[in-house]
This record gives sequence, structure tokens and C-alpha cells, in this order.
Amino acid sequence: MRLAKPIPLPITAFLVLALTSCALIRYEPTPPGPGVPRIANFRFEPASVRAGEVVEMSFDFEDSFGDIVEGYLVESGIREVRWTAGLEPIPLDMRGHKGNLFGTFRQKRVWDAEGIYIYEVYVVDAKGNRSNRLRARITVY
Repeated sequence: MRLAKPIPLPITAFLVLALTSCALIRYEPTPPGPGVPRIANFRFEPASVRAGEVVEMSFDFEDSFGDIVEGYLVESGIREVRWTAGLEPIPLDMRGHKGNLFGTFRQKRVWDAEGIYIYEVYVVDAKGNRSNRLRARITVY
């Protein structure tokens, strides 16, 4: 019986770093309080579509100072039976909501490939306060 050769240390170190890198990148929302934005009801409608069909992504927001300047969409989920973890957030154009104390952000999106996609969303105000982070999924067949 032959024993498998051990994996060389540099390759082992690379694999450990690659598999745990998501844990090194942390998102810390600002604790709830006056002026800190909050989001709710993050969803994709419809929640299941054929590849190439249009989907509306939306979420409700509230900010007592009305100074939300940025929104971000982060992909982290299952895609075509492969786990993915998006490291770069996708910026959302929140300029149309500047000065609003509350409202609903809406955006049309299209997926070309089949799979189950899981996204997280959050917003940031002018003072750098980060909202809570919500998750939603879309199934593309």
C-alpha cells in the first residue's frame, strides 16, 4: 500500500489563506443610534426567473439625517453549485435618494447564467455610519 505524499508547506499555507480569507475581511455595522441608517425588506421580485429575464431588486431605507451617500451589493453565495464569496462590493447609485429620510431603493437586474445567487446589501451615510446588512437570494434557471 502506498501512502500519499504530504502537501508541501507553501501550498498548504496558500490553501489555508485562500479558504479563510473571507473571515479576515469583516463588515462591522455602526451600532444603532441617532443618525445611523437602517435598511429592511431586501428582496428580488420575482424570486425565481429564467436566465435573461429582468428582476427588480429593492430594499427600504431610513436615515434620520437623510444623508445616505452610498449603497453596496455584495455577492456571497452559491453559484452553479460552486461557492463564491465576492470580495468587491458592487456600488449602488443612491444619488436619487439624497436628502430623503426614508424610501425604497429599486434597481432592475438581469442574470445571464443559471444558478442560485445570494446577495447582501448595506448603505453608508455621509458620516461613514454603516447600516445593518441584509441578505436575499435569486434563483435563475
